[in-house]
Amino acid sequence: MGIVEAWVREKPIRTFLARLAQRRAAAAASFLASTTATAVIDGEGGGEGSIPQLSSIANSVVSRCSRILALSTENLQQSFEIDFPRNCNEPNTYARELLEYCCHKALHEVTTRPDYLADKNLRCLMFDMMLAWETPGAEDASVENSSIARDSLEIEDEDEGSIFYANSTRLAVQVDDKKTVGLSAFARIAPSCPITADLVTVHNLFDALTSSSGGRLHFLVYDKYLKSLDRELRSVKGIMQSPLASSFHLDAGECILAIDGDKPIHPVLQHIGISAWPGRLVLTTHALYFQSIRVGYGDKIVKYDLATDSNQVIKRDLTGPLGVRLFDKAVMYKSSTLKEPIYFDFPELGGPSRRDYWLSIIREVLLVNRFIRKFNLGDVQRAEALSKAILGIVRYSAVKETFHIAPSHFKTTLTFSLAEKLPKGDMVLEALYNNYLQLLDSSLSHLATDSAVDKTSENHSVPFSLYALSRMGFLLLKGKDETEKEISFCAVCFGVTKSLEAALEESICYSERIESARATVDQVKVEGVDANLALMQELLFPFIQVGKIVYSLSQWEDPLKSLLFLAFMLYVIQRGLVSYMVPFIFLTFAVVMLWHKYIGDRKLLEVLEVKPPPSKNAVEQILTLQEAISKLEDSLQAANIALLKFRSVLFASVPRATEVVATVLIAAAAFLVFIPSRQLLLMFALELYTREMPLRKQNTEKFRRRVREWWARIPAAPVQLIRPNETKKKSLHTNLAQETSASCRGSAGMAADAASSSPPAAITCRAAVAWGPGQPLVMEEVDVAPPGPLEIRVKVVSTSVCRSDVTAWQSKAQPDLFPRIFGHEASGVVESVGEGVTEFQVGDHALTVFIGECKSCKHCISGKSNMCQKLGLERKGVMHSDQKTRFSAKGKPVYHYCAVSSFSEYTVVHSGCAVKIDPTVPMDRVCLLSCGVSAGLGAAWNVANVSKASSVAIFGLGTVGLSVAQGAKLRGATKIIGVDTNPEKQEQGKAFGVTDFINPDELSEPVQQVIKRITDGGADYSFECVGDTGVVSTALQSCSDGWGVTVTLGVPKIKPEVSAHYAFLLSGRTLKGSLFGGWRPKSDLPSLVDKYADKEIQVDGLVTHDIPFGDINKALELMLENKCLRCVIHMPQ
Repeated sequence: MGIVEAWVREKPIRTFLARLAQRRAAAAASFLASTTATAVIDGEGGGEGSIPQLSSIANSVVSRCSRILALSTENLQQSFEIDFPRNCNEPNTYARELLEYCCHKALHEVTTRPDYLADKNLRCLMFDMMLAWETPGAEDASVENSSIARDSLEIEDEDEGSIFYANSTRLAVQVDDKKTVGLSAFARIAPSCPITADLVTVHNLFDALTSSSGGRLHFLVYDKYLKSLDRELRSVKGIMQSPLASSFHLDAGECILAIDGDKPIHPVLQHIGISAWPGRLVLTTHALYFQSIRVGYGDKIVKYDLATDSNQVIKRDLTGPLGVRLFDKAVMYKSSTLKEPIYFDFPELGGPSRRDYWLSIIREVLLVNRFIRKFNLGDVQRAEALSKAILGIVRYSAVKETFHIAPSHFKTTLTFSLAEKLPKGDMVLEALYNNYLQLLDSSLSHLATDSAVDKTSENHSVPFSLYALSRMGFLLLKGKDETEKEISFCAVCFGVTKSLEAALEESICYSERIESARATVDQVKVEGVDANLALMQELLFPFIQVGKIVYSLSQWEDPLKSLLFLAFMLYVIQRGLVSYMVPFIFLTFAVVMLWHKYIGDRKLLEVLEVKPPPSKNAVEQILTLQEAISKLEDSLQAANIALLKFRSVLFASVPRATEVVATVLIAAAAFLVFIPSRQLLLMFALELYTREMPLRKQNTEKFRRRVREWWARIPAAPVQLIRPNETKKKSLHTNLAQETSASCRGSAGMAADAASSSPPAAITCRAAVAWGPGQPLVMEEVDVAPPGPLEIRVKVVSTSVCRSDVTAWQSKAQPDLFPRIFGHEASGVVESVGEGVTEFQVGDHALTVFIGECKSCKHCISGKSNMCQKLGLERKGVMHSDQKTRFSAKGKPVYHYCAVSSFSEYTVVHSGCAVKIDPTVPMDRVCLLSCGVSAGLGAAWNVANVSKASSVAIFGLGTVGLSVAQGAKLRGATKIIGVDTNPEKQEQGKAFGVTDFINPDELSEPVQQVIKRITDGGADYSFECVGDTGVVSTALQSCSDGWGVTVTLGVPKIKPEVSAHYAFLLSGRTLKGSLFGGWRPKSDLPSLVDKYADKEIQVDGLVTHDIPFGDINKALELMLENKCLRCVIHMPQ
């Protein structure tokens, strides 16, 4: 081992490889000079036939051109001087112009052969032409080819070379760093052969070929490029002659450009929706074809047209299995003829280079066809444009396959893609049409009249691409004879390209400026929402400060300054100076800019220093994004609600509101018509600016509150989202999304989403079943049917025992409605939804309500009542929709209670009898809002409309009565009298606003007399909350004559008839009934939940007991013994 290590350390192998590299370099150098040396012997300066004005290498090139053209050097020179007499008088350019003339004529002659790219001697000649162009004159003979310094090569020794290089360009530099050509020579000679280069993209092609050699082109690189170009052309030609081309039934003149997906290791997948099929993708000059390979379907070919105008869009996109957007390796195709976009996926282990290549060439075909349609090209012009695109794609493929370079954006080698991306690229296309394609028609006309083409034009050749392709066997016109006839003139035609070059030069100049500006943009980009907001605030600092100053003035924080600003503003408006404000601002900005340009110190712009906020981790950023999305959703919902309310006003579903709005609009129209605009602006500014003025502030706040209250009373127009019948594929996609969402929400969410991923099935759960009136509830296993149309199935989380539950349980009035499941105050989570339900989704939190709101019946539309005609109080123990029960136990139907039946782990309710709530609200307390608390608050606010400084008498201080007291207190009532036989209610009533307590059992006189004495003649409002018809009469007598209002809320147990002396009503008293406080569940209950969430109303104090579901009979006992207000039943989770 030591001997080997010493031998390696002395580097004999490295020395051997270095010598081998030197030998190869010397051989390549001698080969490069062989052709030139031979030609120099034949005709270089001083020999027979040489031209004195030319250098030795130029004489060599001209000599070879003369042999190709079968002319002597003297005859060729005379032909040039006859054709271009003006150039003979310019000695400075004579040599170069003569050389270009000879090169162009020789290349046009040589390129008539179809296989000229395979000719090694011709490739050497073309490179020598470029070398000669750089030193054309005799005075340049002693000047060596100006090449850049040798690239710094990574060699392993200081004095020894290595044969291992990163690419062929590095090897070419070591072989010969002198025989190189620059951009100018390449741009003048290479486009003479249309297959080699195009006038529009020649600069980008040169940059691609010299990307590793410092802007100088070596022969080995050029030769390798031409060989690759020859292979690509033969490949395309081979495809066109293969049986595959005939199977696609191509149109006349249509040419296949690329095929992919024909190898199993490199498939192409077509994604439609969530389906993906492998197949073969074929690109032609007219369309994109996909031949799918489906088991049992055979090979099906689908054509996506690129030639017609169907608003096609082609861009890169993401794809993945089942439509999930994961991998950035797809091309999206969309057009007006397709219902949904098509995605072509190019899977590969590396980066998206395969996709990027196809995206580039598809766009090129699409853009060339747009160019054809835009200028309405004829047959020959159209074929010429397509030929330029074909050759551009072939060159693009050759560079990519040989040098692994795929230039993009401003550096692309695709002609029409470059014109599309370059600034002022439209001018390049117009110049291409006006000075190139139209030359076809002019040249044809000259040919038809036997007149020569204008030979006094610039000696730039017009290399028609159609002619070049036709010589290689590509037929882009309808017939072969017609093709030969139309383009036979191209071999001797020279045209004008000066305008095209000028447009290109201007466009490239602009692109360089754009690239420079884009570099600065990339430098100043900051990441993160918070950092960008901080930057924006810093940039807008002056404007923000001005806004703050104006806002502070409008708030009248400093009355003197605000008054002075108001006077100034009114003066500007009154004098008519408002119209000069915007021009004045523009003029100010212009003066500042010009001052900085001509008078300022012209220093570089100082760096703007910004203090970013503290950085956030990934979780914090996700939470911030979630909060922003939630706020956006809330804003959209608020906007939709406003539009729906406006719809209700517009179509007079709320007559009074419609009348008010119509009156306001009429008044506004009259103001706009009859009052001058200056006075209107003056009034508007005065009103807007003085709202917060101390003299007006209180009235402004009062007005805003009245407007908000008026707006809150307007119902939203009914909406029903009708979802189309989804296909199995879309259902599968939806289920996948739901399952993904379920994994993020936890086990409860997963169970709900899993249930929603398939049609809902029956559920077996526990329920407290009453088998007879007054019998103890029994825990039974019950079957809960899936929800029907417009129904939802809810997993009950919390429910409470209401007095009406106990009353109905004990009642023997309906013995045939047993067995039965009671309970109606509940909150839970939506487990599944029935057909047609759009408001709820699986996992939503909801409150169940014993009356519903359909928003379509007469009562719902009127807004005057909450007694929905379709979803009113249900007394038959069945569902509203089909009059059937959703429960069964032991083979028997189990009846509902109030269409809710919340004494069950799962229940089914109509979607109109449920309200979606915020998931952050505690469900074990908010359930009280579904009956008792809402009934009491609504009776005080909606039905009685308790006024400020009024007196209130409440009979029965249960949950409903205490809620009435709370509502009266919030409305500003000064005297609230509570009447109850339970002395413990006195302390409980004080917590909810009761100021006086009366126990009828301790009185020696009627209650109404005591109330009249306390209230000086009777209470302004009285509420009966116990369900006793006798108490209704007492409450009516307790009211004041003339305006007293009595509201009855309780559910009567027996004797539902109310008896009252007629004189009580005749004296001006009012008797009203209240069900659920007049609240409409869908329209009003969410705002009540918000008030609870904002702690504006008290609910928690009404819960006296929390009991597990298994002890529900204990809750009934507490209610019967009057030892509780509300018992909350907690379901097992």
